[in-house]
Amino acid sequence: MPPPVPGPWNDILDEVQADLGLELWSLARHARLLADALPHEPERLFPLSLGRHVAQRRTEALHEAPAGIRSHLRMLMKVSGRRPPSPLAAAEACEAIAEWAQEHGFPKTSVRYAEAAAALVPGTAYFTFIAGRTNRLVGDGWRADAFYSRAIRAAYRQQDWDVYVRAHLGAGRLNQDEGRLRRAANHYFSAARVALDQGHDWLAAQTYHDIFPLHYQLGNKPKAYATAEKALQTYPQHHERFPVAVHDYLLLLILDLHFAEAWPLLEALAGVPLRSPDQVLVWGTVARTAGHLGLWERYGEAEAKVLSMAPHYEGFAAPAYLGLAAGAHALGEFALAMTYAKKSLGFGKLKGDRHVKTLAAELIQALRTGKQAPAPAPPLTAEQAKALSVLTRRIQAELATWRSAPTWTAKENQSGLWTLGLV
Repeated sequence: MPPPVPGPWNDILDEVQADLGLELWSLARHARLLADALPHEPERLFPLSLGRHVAQRRTEALHEAPAGIRSHLRMLMKVSGRRPPSPLAAAEACEAIAEWAQEHGFPKTSVRYAEAAAALVPGTAYFTFIAGRTNRLVGDGWRADAFYSRAIRAAYRQQDWDVYVRAHLGAGRLNQDEGRLRRAANHYFSAARVALDQGHDWLAAQTYHDIFPLHYQLGNKPKAYATAEKALQTYPQHHERFPVAVHDYLLLLILDLHFAEAWPLLEALAGVPLRSPDQVLVWGTVARTAGHLGLWERYGEAEAKVLSMAPHYEGFAAPAYLGLAAGAHALGEFALAMTYAKKSLGFGKLKGDRHVKTLAAELIQALRTGKQAPAPAPPLTAEQAKALSVLTRRIQAELATWRSAPTWTAKENQSGLWTLGLV
């Protein structure tokens, strides 16, 4: 199956302004031209020398660009020169710009560059996987599915087991988000088998991490908790997904209405320097929990965070607004809860997030009928409380050192936070 055709390039200009936006638009198109020309004499793509106005624009664009991507922009500027870079070097530059764009709230730009990287080295499983992951993170499910499928096949042929596992995990998450639980389970189990066979701790931890929400959705709560704890125990120290796993474990407690038990760790997590898209979801969960605990001031702080960040990360906005809606509902603010629930439903429809759409619709119906928010569950038993206390102390110790953690490996970051059950 051929890869999807690239989307409209003007999306980049809609997101990034001034000379930097124009140069990003131009370089993305040049990268795709290089990809389409290979392996036939790519140096003949741009026979004319660049005009003075182009050189001036590039100077201004480099001045506007953050320091972290200037070298990658310079690499792509060589594509239109007499000695274009190798396809691999150009693909690496495209990937770096895609990561930067995703982090800074330019989703369409990130997709165009991730797909350009995949096109430059079409036989490389890794860049095809990156294109799938990027499309999933911005909510474009069918394109993500196409790239994940290609990445899985390529990784199997190349015996690239890291990418094979990560692509299966991404495909599993995609199918889980869209309600295809059996297909999700098949992908997760394939990932788990290979990760454990290969002895990769972080991949095994990530597999446990992505499987435990599925156990919950399928109704097996004890297995969900046990697998979640196994994920937390397996992640290497200071791994970038550890805080994400903590959040998702806390969602298990929140789903079971143990708000007070989840709160201390959730407060600790809110102070961790997560990626900006992940912060959107964490603050949505903080708002929801604060609402159920009657913490008005804390709800307001979390609400302000979500409102300032969610518009820049549309792929994460639906569950974040759902958290605001659930918290407002618990505080008895039905009109405010309805406003946020409708926003969540709108973003869920926009991004094709079937699960969030269902939850938002259920909350809207509850608000229309005047149904009160569920009351907190009874306290945990003594044995459960003791086990949670031990786990809480260990997690807090890890989170307390997070600001001094070594440089994170963005390539290992597979997915956003688990969004199941925010209502």
